[in-house]
Amino acid sequence: MESIESNDKDEYKSGNSDNSQNGNNDSIIDESNDLFSDEKIRINSEEMNKNSEDWEEIVLEKIDNRVFESEFSPQCKIRNILQATPFDIFSEFFTDELLRSISYQTNLYFRQCKSKKDNIKKRSRMNGWIDIDNEDILAFIAILLISGINKRDNLLDHFSENIYLKSSISDIISRDRFQLIYRYLHLHDNTIQIKPTEKICYFVYYIANRWRESFSPGQKLAIDETMTDFQGRNELVQYMPNKPTRFGIKLWSVADSELGYMLNIDIYEGKKSSLTISDVVVNMVEDYKYNNNVIYMDSYFSSPTLFNKLLDMGINAIGMVNTNRKGLLKNIDNIEFDKHKSSFFQKEELLFLRWRDKRYINLISTIKTNEHGLDEYYDTELRRKELRSKPLLLIDYTYSMKGVDINNQLSSYYCFNNKVKRWWFAVFAKVLDISVVNSYLLYRHFGKKKIEHKNFRLNLIEELIKFSKFKKPSPCLNLKVTKFFPINDDNKQRNCKSCYSDNKKRTQTRFFCTICKEKFLGNMWMCRFCQYDHLLLHLNT
Repeated sequence: MESIESNDKDEYKSGNSDNSQNGNNDSIIDESNDLFSDEKIRINSEEMNKNSEDWEEIVLEKIDNRVFESEFSPQCKIRNILQATPFDIFSEFFTDELLRSISYQTNLYFRQCKSKKDNIKKRSRMNGWIDIDNEDILAFIAILLISGINKRDNLLDHFSENIYLKSSISDIISRDRFQLIYRYLHLHDNTIQIKPTEKICYFVYYIANRWRESFSPGQKLAIDETMTDFQGRNELVQYMPNKPTRFGIKLWSVADSELGYMLNIDIYEGKKSSLTISDVVVNMVEDYKYNNNVIYMDSYFSSPTLFNKLLDMGINAIGMVNTNRKGLLKNIDNIEFDKHKSSFFQKEELLFLRWRDKRYINLISTIKTNEHGLDEYYDTELRRKELRSKPLLLIDYTYSMKGVDINNQLSSYYCFNNKVKRWWFAVFAKVLDISVVNSYLLYRHFGKKKIEHKNFRLNLIEELIKFSKFKKPSPCLNLKVTKFFPINDDNKQRNCKSCYSDNKKRTQTRFFCTICKEKFLGNMWMCRFCQYDHLLLHLNT
């Protein structure tokens, strides 16, 4: 074993390496800071002799600390953001064009399903179908948001007659109408579908494009994975044991590091995908090339090949890296040194950092500096917060990698988490939650209105419900109303008088109007949705 003093900056020269091609010397250097004057790096000379991949000693140079300060801050592109309501911001993502497309595809899918059925029963819900429009889609979205706040194991529990299960959703839409829209909601025509992901990929592309058009991010961006909860049988389902959501559809995600605003997402198509990880990252940040952005990523994405591609696009990158990546030093895991110490290697435009904390951390960057700064940490032995010296690259990575995690955390609080049979509906609900979170971030930071996330969702729901055209039940189904509409003794169901006269719709009910019966006015049956209006009609006459 051989030791090297960091203050002397001695070079460790490799001899005749078996893997050497050009005879360049490898060097290991640590920072010339007084805090590290006593550091000794222990190197296995036999292993280091094998390292000759053109990595050279980094020159100790001072770097402008403004490299780690954003040159430009996030900006909102929505006009009149200060006067905008939650719905105004949300409608920038779910535009009229998108709502028309969803309603058209839903109506088309219903007709396609109905044409395949020869015998439809008289009492089938399909007979009560009415084509939906933009307002119906907005009301349906409001119901999904309500079910994220007022959770039920089964969606139909919202329509239960049990007072402990029933929710406000039953006051917005009837159970049959909701089940019809939920069953036939569709985003793409199946007759022209080539691959399974086309069911929702165009919807995802459109929404992600609207996110980017409404927001200009800061200099720092983070790329990571987002899991959508789904445990059904599908080739797209992934198992990730280290994620909070272990089973589900994996989405590639890019977000602003400062606000957590989601900028782009894409669906991982599994092993059948022809794209490499480098291709995925390049496609996700294509809109930000030559814009002097810095991309932060974890070891799943990072590689010297990818970082060189990003440099060609005018984008800097910092990320954790696995030591077995092609292009890195071989046997780098055998380099050992004391705790809270570091070593740096340089190859052309790339910098490799190896730092030891509780374990060894390996980081690769296109920003070259070996400067250190003070970082706060919690000392478990002393049970208090302490300051310690740490590479600036690592400090910046820690504080800038959280963009996607911020968005995922906010969307997980009130997400739609009911079990679904269709994988693409789980992705649809996830994209909806991300859109709401993006709207909330714009409303809070640029609208300059202090509001909690939950209250923002409630305000948005209240605005969405205004578009509901469904026939609502009576506003006060109490004894003052129900005493005029008792249940028939024979317990048989008849057609509601009001529903049939207004819409020629046959609604079965067991309630009858006592006033009509006393006045011998003929058909006296009245469903609970028409009771209040019918009673007002009697009172006015």
